Amino acid sequence: MKTRIAVLFLLPIIFWTANLHADWKSDWEQTVAAAKKEGRLNLYVGRYGQAALLDEFKKDYPEIKIASVNGTGDQLATRIAAETRAGKTIADIYSGGPNSSYSLLYRGKVLDSIKSAFILPEVLDESKWYGGKHIFTDSEDQFILSTLRCPASAACLTTPTSSTRKNLNLIGI
Repeated sequence: MKTRIAVLFLLPIIFWTANLHADWKSDWEQTVAAAKKEGRLNLYVGRYGQAALLDEFKKDYPEIKIASVNGTGDQLATRIAAETRAGKTIADIYSGGPNSSYSLLYRGKVLDSIKSAFILPEVLDESKWYGGKHIFTDSEDQFILSTLRCPASAACLTTPTSSTRKNLNLIGI
C-alpha cells in the first residue's frame, strides 16, 4: 500500500515537471523565432573584448545581424535614456559599468527585468552560476545582473555547443 501512495504522490510531480520542460522549450523556440524575424540585435557595449562571444553568436544565429554601438558606460547610458525619453527604445543589450547602469538606467526606470527573461533551465539554475547564485546590484534583484562568470571557467559562455551561452546572448546579457 505504501508503494501505491508514493507512486500516486509522485505522478503529479512527474507530469508537472514534464509540463515545465515543455514550457521552457516552447518559450525558447518562440524567443529564437522572434529574434530571427526581427533580424537585428542592437548591442550597446561599454567595454571591449567581446568579439569571440559575438562571433559564436553569429555562427549560431546567422539570420540575426549585430549592430554594435561602442562608447563609455556613461555615454551609452545617457544615449539609451535619451532614446527612451524620445519613445525610441533602440538598444536590445547594454553592457556597461555598474555606476551608469544603476545611476542612469535603473534609477531612471529605463530597464526591463533581465531576470524575467531567463528561459533555459541551466540559466535559471542558480547553482550553475559563479557563487551559486544570480548576482544583481539593484534592490529588486532583477534588473542589473553583475556577473557572467561560471564556476571554475567561462566555458559555459564560449563553448559553441553551450545553450547557456546562446541564452545569455539572446536575452541580453
